[in-house]
Amino acid sequence: MTTAEWAQFIFFGAGGAFGLLCVFDGTRRLAGRHAGARGSRLAIGVAIVAILVGYAYWQHQAYANAVIAYQQQPPVRELPADWGNKIGPAKREAVSLEMARRAFIDSGTLTRYVDAAGKRKPFAPAQDDLKRREATVAAVAGIEHKAANALSEAVLWLVLGLSAFVFGLCFGFEPAPKPAAVEVEPPA
Repeated sequence: MTTAEWAQFIFFGAGGAFGLLCVFDGTRRLAGRHAGARGSRLAIGVAIVAILVGYAYWQHQAYANAVIAYQQQPPVRELPADWGNKIGPAKREAVSLEMARRAFIDSGTLTRYVDAAGKRKPFAPAQDDLKRREATVAAVAGIEHKAANALSEAVLWLVLGLSAFVFGLCFGFEPAPKPAAVEVEPPA
């Protein structure tokens, strides 16, 4: 993990713990009808937990939309028969070969390219192209994994917030122990 990821982890952990404590204590005080229980702690705690849930869900949506955008690329089409007639043969071959290479790396589709003589040849990926395709697939899988983790994090914060609320209710309705009577002996 990078330093920024550690800082984010510590910030969200400390902030989340404070928010959960505020939800628990605010709910406990309101349910137990303690003196001075105005609900401000509960409101602060709910706001913090809601921000954490919303941020995690926003991250999930951003990652999921990135994966969907990648997967909804238009299908790779073959070049038309008269493609590249107005450019030089060497440039036509280089450009069509690069287009076939890009199609393979982005979508895994093997297409044909136009060589210098104007003939169509099937694209045969080199070892470097295979590595780049593998890196692209791994990057998309990593983004999918981040989307799933962010959704899990949102659900976790929501469940923890609801649990703090329920435990606060349970502890608030519990009768408070009566203070022990202290007997004071008169001075002799």
